[in-house]
Amino acid sequence: MIDGARRDMSVMAVIGVAHACSHFLQLAMPAVFLAIRQDWDISFTSLGMAATVFYVTSGICQTLAGFAVDRFGARRMLYAGLAPNDPRVTAAFDWIRSHYGFAENPGLGAQGLYYYLHAASRALMASGAVSIVPTEKGVPAAPRNWRNDLVDAVIGAQRPDGSWVNGADRWQEGQPDLVTVYAVLALEEAIKPVTQSQ
Repeated sequence: MIDGARRDMSVMAVIGVAHACSHFLQLAMPAVFLAIRQDWDISFTSLGMAATVFYVTSGICQTLAGFAVDRFGARRMLYAGLAPNDPRVTAAFDWIRSHYGFAENPGLGAQGLYYYLHAASRALMASGAVSIVPTEKGVPAAPRNWRNDLVDAVIGAQRPDGSWVNGADRWQEGQPDLVTVYAVLALEEAIKPVTQSQ
């Protein structure tokens, strides 16, 4: 119970900080208006109208977003409104299942591997699946915990300095900064908590 409450408090704290930053930026707009007005020779009336349009649009969008989150759930909205049974999610899941493995980018070998790992982890997380039953030529294999397999593959490729790099430099994956971001984002998806519905 304490762990759940602690997790809830952490989530609320992060949301609260993001919300505060949003309001800070909105409150900073009037100071920016003074500089814009002088540089662009715009009247205060025009700036006031622009601010009104911004706040009305923001209010409408936030209200609609709130209804959408209540109706479909926060996680689905975070994944661009994709539900686990969305055709795009099921198609990605089925493709990953029929090309299962994280040692290579299916059909391309090492080329674009880390982008693939990131994209595959996002698709698998959106599917809500904890395990996956790989198929080879239509024949199902033993179920696999995709999270464990992904973490093992990514951690196994980490360099001694903590970064990742792809020996196949296609799509700029020879750059450790870019590849490390892909690797960390893939790991982030794999270690996200599993909800009760999963």
